[in-house]
Amino acid sequence: MNKWLGLVWFSLQVTVNIGERKDKLDVTANPDERVADVVPCLGHYMEFVISTKPEEVDPKETGANIFTLMMNAQHNHQHLPPAYPELKPNKRIQLKNDVLKWLERNPLGWAADAEDSGIRFVKQFSDTMWKLDGHHDSFHDRGCDVPAMFAEFTGYNVPGSHKHRKRTCSNLSREELMSESQALFELCSSAYMKRSQWRSVREGLLRMADNIRKYAGYLEKHADASSSHHVRKQACTDVDEWEVYQADMIPPTKAARYQVLHDALLHTQPYDVVCVNDYAPNDRRRRHDFISELVFPCKTVRYTYTGQHTHMHFIWKVNMEDSETEHQQKNDNNKEEVKRNLPVYHSRCMRREFIGHFGRATGVKSGVLREAYRRLTGDSSRAESLSEKEVDERIRQVLDDEDASLVWDLRLTMSGRTEEYHGFLERCQQFVASKVETAVDDRRHDPIDEDGQAVTHLAVAISARDLYEQVKQECPPDMAIPSLQWLRLQFWPTRTSVAAHRNTGRVKIKMMVAASQFRKEHIDSYYASAIFRYEKEFCVKFAEVTTFVCEDDKHTVKVGEPGFPVAAVERGKQVLVGVNQSMQVGDHDFTRFSLSPSVSFVVDIPDDIDGSFYQGQVHVGLKENVFQPSSAMRHACELDASLNEQFEHGKPIECHYHDGGPDHNLRFPRTQLVQLAYFLERDLDELILVQTPPHHSWKNPAERIMSNLNLGLQGVGVMRRATATMEDKLKSANNMKAIRELGKSNPTLEEEVVNSIEPAKILLNDCFSRLQLNGKNFKVFSAATREEMLNLGQQLTKIDEEFDVTILLDSSRPCKPTGNIKKFMDEHCRKGHYQFSIKKCTDDDCICGPPRTTPEVFAQLHHLPFPVPRHDKYKHFEDLYGEECSASEKHVPSAIQKAAKKHRMPFPPSSHKANNTKTVVQCEECLKWRVCYAARMLKKDQVSKFQRELDNISYSCGACFQDMAADESVFDVVYVNDKLSCESEMEAAYYITFPNDPLCLYCGTDQDVVSENGSYPLCNVCKDSGKKRKMKNTRAFVPK
Repeated sequence: MNKWLGLVWFSLQVTVNIGERKDKLDVTANPDERVADVVPCLGHYMEFVISTKPEEVDPKETGANIFTLMMNAQHNHQHLPPAYPELKPNKRIQLKNDVLKWLERNPLGWAADAEDSGIRFVKQFSDTMWKLDGHHDSFHDRGCDVPAMFAEFTGYNVPGSHKHRKRTCSNLSREELMSESQALFELCSSAYMKRSQWRSVREGLLRMADNIRKYAGYLEKHADASSSHHVRKQACTDVDEWEVYQADMIPPTKAARYQVLHDALLHTQPYDVVCVNDYAPNDRRRRHDFISELVFPCKTVRYTYTGQHTHMHFIWKVNMEDSETEHQQKNDNNKEEVKRNLPVYHSRCMRREFIGHFGRATGVKSGVLREAYRRLTGDSSRAESLSEKEVDERIRQVLDDEDASLVWDLRLTMSGRTEEYHGFLERCQQFVASKVETAVDDRRHDPIDEDGQAVTHLAVAISARDLYEQVKQECPPDMAIPSLQWLRLQFWPTRTSVAAHRNTGRVKIKMMVAASQFRKEHIDSYYASAIFRYEKEFCVKFAEVTTFVCEDDKHTVKVGEPGFPVAAVERGKQVLVGVNQSMQVGDHDFTRFSLSPSVSFVVDIPDDIDGSFYQGQVHVGLKENVFQPSSAMRHACELDASLNEQFEHGKPIECHYHDGGPDHNLRFPRTQLVQLAYFLERDLDELILVQTPPHHSWKNPAERIMSNLNLGLQGVGVMRRATATMEDKLKSANNMKAIRELGKSNPTLEEEVVNSIEPAKILLNDCFSRLQLNGKNFKVFSAATREEMLNLGQQLTKIDEEFDVTILLDSSRPCKPTGNIKKFMDEHCRKGHYQFSIKKCTDDDCICGPPRTTPEVFAQLHHLPFPVPRHDKYKHFEDLYGEECSASEKHVPSAIQKAAKKHRMPFPPSSHKANNTKTVVQCEECLKWRVCYAARMLKKDQVSKFQRELDNISYSCGACFQDMAADESVFDVVYVNDKLSCESEMEAAYYITFPNDPLCLYCGTDQDVVSENGSYPLCNVCKDSGKKRKMKNTRAFVPK
């Protein structure tokens, strides 16, 4: 300001310095500012510096004149600096021009003679917004938000689009932020900022400058803490504590607030850990209030873990019946288990010491050593810089893929380009669906798609290279062929891990190592696969008039006792209950009843053999295993009802594919008679049935449906309701055999048990009906009744009026075709080791009836051919169909060659060892009883546990208990002779251990058995077939 002092004009200049301390006044402010506006932002200490300067011009007091008015008008007119030229794409120039447009819209500007002020404002403001770009979220997390009026200036500084800078955002330093904050404060002290139109902008700039200064202070404190951490040579000590809470009376407001957490706690088992952080709000302050005010409806232990980067809270409820010592032991176990699963963080000094020592000695690159350190120590620390992060990710990819030549994800180069290898991938999927038939581990498939498609597990024996080469040979010459490593990236990931994101999953294949299985390989697997392929080619040939059905039974679903439900899939899974109900999942050892889901998969036959046979309609039914056991007759009745529901008029030809279980074994006369009755009931022109070889039920396409059923059973608790009058009597029956014996003396037991199981069936049927396969909902059916099965069996009385239909329902009675039925089967049926077919004849007077197909089609119908070898393969279907050379079965490998092998028992299978168990197990293939052996006499608890285990397994000759023994299993001490096959005779040890239960030496039946002194029992059927009676070996010792 100017002041007249005597005869000389003096110019007085006032400078104001402000700061937070007296010795640090480093901010210069405008003297015209209000103290109340400046002090909260810049500090409470001020220094006023006044300087004078004489002027040579005399003063002249003038009032308002035209010149003054013109000057004021000029100041009031807003001017903006010229726009910056954009000669080439430049985000900085674009940001400056967008700032000018923003000023023009508001409107804001400067006088014509103050163009330099406008340029300085645009430059400083754009530079600040450029440096803050990409960090708005970081400022928000620390409570230092960028004002909303400036939030639109983002998306300019994107280093990832730069030529040589592959970053997501630039790093900020404390020095840069303090410089920007000081520049903004100086900008706000400009004279034009005092005008009314600039007031909101000035307030926003002051607030942003203050937030930048605060964030710089946070960076300084964080840098100091990080520096002290980086030089540490030992991991910091974690802090943990726990506290025991008693059950409280919870007010309604808190009950609503913690309802989800309380439900999760109440539905878990005692000492099962629940992470409180998963249920807490995301906002920091609300999360703090949520955790600090915790209340619990039951006695609960709260464990708090505080590490360098984590602050976790865990809770578990306590079993009130445990002692204090047990409480302490289980709490300690939970603590150690939680800490084991938490991440570990090492300091930079620790990592650099390792890299320095080994790098100098070995010459290995530091990136490889960093990854080695992480994998050896489990270190979860972040990379020191973005460049180091990129290098580490590439090295991690090279190590995971075991391919040092792979340095970049090929999918990044495909962005925006035309797909070149789509045809090759389709060929790969078709190859797997039609030819490979792999499923070597216990799970076989994974459900992944919303339409129900599953991922096939590709065996290691069929390597990726084999798949690549075989598909490559089938591709036309002009098809684009990718590299082998690119094909590997299209597979489904083998496990959930960091490396899994590199797999696209476009080919539904998994690379899996074969797991040990209870059932072993079979010599007839290739032979049976050829028969299955013949059946599929037959279906394709007569697709218009053929129905193809695959059938299978899923493993049993345990049904809990009343008030004590069990998880439908496995123990330890959460189950669904009502909101106000408590849930306890029972141990599977205490269940008496179970349900068996049966699957009938009606396949949509493709146009060619290379098409997919995994599309169609799925039918699922549930059977109670005690009084509704699976049988050939029950399956036939249920399939007949399902097909009648799906098709208004059934097709005249049907092809079935089953596993080789006792209810589907095509070599059993009972199964053959049931299929003959089914053939007559549906008035078929031809019925073809094929079964898998032993231990190869995974080849059945219906097996792929099992993964979908598992999905439907997840999270479901199953229990029965109490029977009307039989609960007390059922307490003494602990297995199916005992319950069936109880039913013989209590006629109403069967009806009451079926009614008690009905609610569980309704629940599971509802779950199954919501499942889909390729967009088609599963259909459910009811178990066949005894009346329905008898009605189906009445079809056989058309051939033989004296035939007793009830023998088809009683598995204990011998069942063999005789008389007219045997003659009819000899004329119309073809029997094989893995196939059975029935075909109408051309006799008009025959009981089979006239053909339903046209004469042209019927003339082409023949029985399915038997495979005939040619070199190391079998002949094609076209070469054998209808030929005489394929009418007889002469090339079954198991019938030609029997591999000799040695049993794996640690002792000889003697009657003394058999007397230690006094137990036998029945083969589901040949129905013979095989003796169980043990080195020592089993204890009482081992005997009961062994009996329960036998109820849950499916045994066939040649299997070994030790192949499926788990930790501390009774199968560790009980053995069965795995040298035996289904063709082997009964064991001599059986007749010594069970002298009062004679069975035929050759077939194992107890019907029409004749025993003579000194010889083994022999049935009349085996005797009539030419089998000779064998004499027993004399023994000096016979166990009691």
